[in-house]
Amino acid sequence: MWMTWTAVILVVVAVFASYLPLVKKENRVHARYAGWRGNGAAIALLVAWFSSLVITSLLVLGAYSWLSTTTESPDTRAHLRTVRDAATEATASEPPAMELPVFYSRFATMLVVILAALIVAAVFALVGGLRKFPAFSLPGLMFPDDPPEKLAAQKERDGYLGGVQRVFVPGTPRAADWTDPCEKWRTEAVSVDDYPRFEHLPGGRLRDVANARRVAGLAHRGEPILMLLAILTAASLLVLGIPTLGTWLVEFELWQRINALSGWALGVLALATIGWVVTNAVTSDERPLGLVWDIVCFFPRAGHPFTAPCYAERAVPEVAKRVRHHIDDAKKANKDPYVILSAHSMGATIAVAVIFMLGQEDEDRIRAAVKAGLDEKDVDRYVDRVALLTHGAQLRAYFSRFFPEVFGYRVLGTRGSRGPALVRSDPWQRQVIDEAKNPHEGFGPDE
Repeated sequence: MWMTWTAVILVVVAVFASYLPLVKKENRVHARYAGWRGNGAAIALLVAWFSSLVITSLLVLGAYSWLSTTTESPDTRAHLRTVRDAATEATASEPPAMELPVFYSRFATMLVVILAALIVAAVFALVGGLRKFPAFSLPGLMFPDDPPEKLAAQKERDGYLGGVQRVFVPGTPRAADWTDPCEKWRTEAVSVDDYPRFEHLPGGRLRDVANARRVAGLAHRGEPILMLLAILTAASLLVLGIPTLGTWLVEFELWQRINALSGWALGVLALATIGWVVTNAVTSDERPLGLVWDIVCFFPRAGHPFTAPCYAERAVPEVAKRVRHHIDDAKKANKDPYVILSAHSMGATIAVAVIFMLGQEDEDRIRAAVKAGLDEKDVDRYVDRVALLTHGAQLRAYFSRFFPEVFGYRVLGTRGSRGPALVRSDPWQRQVIDEAKNPHEGFGPDE
C-alpha cells in the first residue's frame, strides 16, 4: 500500500507542477489558442500508450487462450477456451493451469468502457453536425474600397448562403454608429443571442459547398474525440496502477460482465483497424497516415532524429532562391516585379517558411547596408514584393494551434483560434462569439 500511495502522490505532484504556469494570465491565453490547450504532448503520449496496450493485450490474451486450451475437454467462457479449475481438478500428473496476467485482463475490461464512451461521443458529434446546416460565420471577401454595387451583391450572396457577417454584442454600437472607415462596408450586426439562427437549405452547387463545409466541421471534431480518448486512457491508469482498486472492482458483478465482453472488444477493434487500413490502401490513392507523414517530414531532424529525412530543408531554400531570381531578373529588364506564392495543403507551410526566410535575409541585408553607411530605405526588400495565397490548408485552425512555436498566432501575426466544439452544429460558434466579445484579444505581435 505504501508503494501505491507513494506513486499516487508523485503523479499528483507532477500534474500540479505541470499546470502551475497557468497561474499567469498570459500563459492561460496562450494555452487557450493551442491544440488541446497546450497538452498536445500528453495527448500524443496517452494515445500512443493506448494503441500499444491494445496491441499487446490482444497478443497476450490471444496467446493465453491458445496455450491454456486442453484437447480433451475445453471449457469455453466468453469465447476464450481455458483449462479446468486448477484448485479443484488439477492432479499431480497434470500441470497447474496458466494464470492470465491481471494487468492485461483489467485493461481489456477498461477498453470496453473506453469504446462505449467513444461511441456515445461520436454519435452525439454526428447528430450535432448533420442535423442541420449551420450558419456560415465567415464574411464575404470584401474590402473597404469596393464599389457599393459590389458590396450589395456580396451582401446578398452571403445572406443567401445564411452567412453571418458580424456578431453583435449587446452594449456595443450598431453598424450605423461605427466611425472606423474600415467598418463602413459591413452589414447590420447580428445579436449573439440570435446566432446561428440564420440558416439556409441550399440546392445545386451551393448545396455541394454546404456539404463540404459540414464534412470539414465533422473532421475537426476528431480533436475533442482524441482528447476524450486520452482522458479515458489516463483514467484507466487508476485501475491498472492501483492494485487494491482493481481487486475491489473485481468483486462487482458489473465488472465481471464487462470483463466477459473484453475479448470481443479487443477482437472487434483489431478487425476494424485492419479493415480500415486495407480499405484505405485499396480504395484511395493516398497511403494510410500519409498526411501525418507529410507533417512529420516537414520539420528538421534536429527536432526528431529518428524519422524520415526533412524535405523542407531543401524545398524552402530552393523556392526562396527562385523568388529572388525572378525579382532580380525582372528588375534587370526595367520591370516592377511581384510574386504570388500559391500553395496547397502542406505547400502552405513551405510558402510561409519561404516568406520567413526572405524576411530574415532582408533584415540581414539591411543591417549590412547600415554598417556600410547606406540608408536602410534604399534597400529593396524581397518580402515586400511577395503575396501569399493558400488553399486546402488551415494555417490558423490547425498548424497555428498544434505547432505554436513554428506557426503560432504570435509567429504568423494572426488572431488565435480556439478548439472546435464536439456537439454544436457549427464547431466554431464559440470562436466567433469570443471574437465579437473580445475584439482585441488573441492577436500576434502586430496587435
